[in-house]
Amino acid sequence: MVTVLGIWEDVWMESERTERRLWKQTIQAFGVDVWGMTPVNGGPFSSPVQEATLAELLAAHPGHKTFLVPTFRTEELSAEGLADYSHPADAIYVFGNTSESLVEHIGPGDDVVTIQTPAPVDMFASAVVGAVLYDRLTKALA
Repeated sequence: MVTVLGIWEDVWMESERTERRLWKQTIQAFGVDVWGMTPVNGGPFSSPVQEATLAELLAAHPGHKTFLVPTFRTEELSAEGLADYSHPADAIYVFGNTSESLVEHIGPGDDVVTIQTPAPVDMFASAVVGAVLYDRLTKALA
């Protein structure tokens, strides 16, 4: 089972019309089982499920989590690059947005995965989710 949890981007991207479509196409293409987002934003969607806070979203989906964190935000964390990461069979992937750090939500035993970029930039989750799910798929087929 694959679960993808994320945080909507702040004001600059209108979630219902733009960002939701970016996420949804990728989520559907890779057959993700559960998709959740925070905060509640836009209209009443059939998907994703939405919670008011990231803490509530994480609590609603218990289990071992994989946090996708930009490399420059991992100074104090034990992180692994996506190229070397072994995806669990039942995965809960957690993606942040460009203005919030996920670090305070990472628990003992959770995985922290980074995607190397040429410069220290925040990852745009709606784009990065495709890279992570593609990596998962290609490693499962190998």
